[in-house]
Amino acid sequence: KQWSWKVTPASFAFVNGTASNSKNPQITFNNTGNYTISLTVTNLTGNDSVTKTNYIVADQNIAVTLSGITADSIVCGCNLINYPFHASGALNYNFAIERSDKIDYVISSDSVYLSLKSAEKKNGSFNSWVKVTGTFGTCKSTDSVLLKVIMPPNDDIANAIRLQPGRNNMYSNFCGSVEKKEPQPPTSSCYSNDSWCHASTLQNTIWFTFLGPANGRITLDTHGFNDCIAVYKADSYSNILSGNSSAYQIIAANDDRSTDDVTSYIENLSVDPFKTYWLQVNGFNGATGDVTIDLLSTSLEIYPNPTNGTFTLIIEDENDGTAELKIFSQVGQLFYDNHFEVTKESNRFNFDLSSYAAGMYILEAKINGNTSKAKLIIVK
Repeated sequence: KQWSWKVTPASFAFVNGTASNSKNPQITFNNTGNYTISLTVTNLTGNDSVTKTNYIVADQNIAVTLSGITADSIVCGCNLINYPFHASGALNYNFAIERSDKIDYVISSDSVYLSLKSAEKKNGSFNSWVKVTGTFGTCKSTDSVLLKVIMPPNDDIANAIRLQPGRNNMYSNFCGSVEKKEPQPPTSSCYSNDSWCHASTLQNTIWFTFLGPANGRITLDTHGFNDCIAVYKADSYSNILSGNSSAYQIIAANDDRSTDDVTSYIENLSVDPFKTYWLQVNGFNGATGDVTIDLLSTSLEIYPNPTNGTFTLIIEDENDGTAELKIFSQVGQLFYDNHFEVTKESNRFNFDLSSYAAGMYILEAKINGNTSKAKLIIVK
């Protein structure tokens, strides 16, 4: 085969040892403007020609652009697996990823492929600049995108967030994902305390844990968006993901609290005191939003206990009110009497009783007609 190239206008030069009869010529243009390219190819059976009018635009500048990302630059962390960015507008490219501590990447010619480092999933959302510099001869151009990686830190059950008694604000399931073998409650009834609606499917779950209160009864009240919840009892989170339904127990589930209210509510659930339970929050039919979770009970919780005298007291009640707190010795001697305003947002109170003698004390709280008691052990 023989090749014959023709370029007009003639303000150009073949470079790097190529010429008009090279199969893949390289050309430098001396002037800016449009150039027409013609090629004639000849072999033993004849020849053929093609002409591309104004096919090349010669300019002193190049414009490099990145593609592969939506206009808002948001990518869910669960989707950041070999996620491609493509560059165009130059001959050679150099990529730079700002958060290489969180993102692994592989460069292939004019593309870069990003993957979230698995250890970073529990650390939640972050931003990272993705930059490219393109060159064509002596010309250079850059482009960049601020990549917004969104992921709830408690997307995986292994990273479940510990809920505290009272009000817990606010947690989003946006960009939540479903883990392999993640279980789902039965879908037989929308308003019961043991199932979800028939149309409910796992799509964007997040996970929490909580401790059973001292009195063994708890109410879970959620607000914010169309969610559905389930409570699991297991020895560890890995049992819940084992795929073996005998390794865990779904002790409660709710989708809608009523025909007029699509938020979830589980009332007066029986639990083992101080045992860890897992709470699964899912968006109905793909719904996403911010959820507030109220853990409501009527009890006293002391952390740590035993203590050297410094501890946190949580006064739990299903309604706001004024609590009268008394502290007695084992034989009934009154050491302390005070009042506290208790709300769902403010129910934790710090104490320093390090001046008290070592021993056991009885704490008694009365609020809204309810009385709760707990034993406090002070050690020296």
